[in-house]
Amino acid sequence: MNEGVAVTMTKDGKYAFVAGRNSKKILEPNANPLAGGNIGIIQYPLGPNPKLVAATEPVPGVLTNNVTLSGDGKYLIGSYPTLGGSGNAYVFDVEEIIKTVENPGGKEGLLGLR
Repeated sequence: MNEGVAVTMTKDGKYAFVAGRNSKKILEPNANPLAGGNIGIIQYPLGPNPKLVAATEPVPGVLTNNVTLSGDGKYLIGSYPTLGGSGNAYVFDVEEIIKTVENPGGKEGLLGLR
């Protein structure tokens, strides 16, 4: 999770979601072909000890540039444009993200969500 370019937060303030472009890893000469943008999940972003607790899998070759929550707060939407000008939007279930973060079942750090 590098180069945060956009952020949104749950209504209760417990979690923030940050769009990470990771452009240095994508645009460098001899760049890793698997490098890409992703979304970081920060727990207690407004507290005294905010912590990056997880991230979505990087999507190779994209520069994630925006993240927002649906009006009801149930869905996280990330914008994943490619270097060529096309791209996708990915939609994540916020309740499932929070469940995974709070009870990872032995898996820490990377959410296998796309």
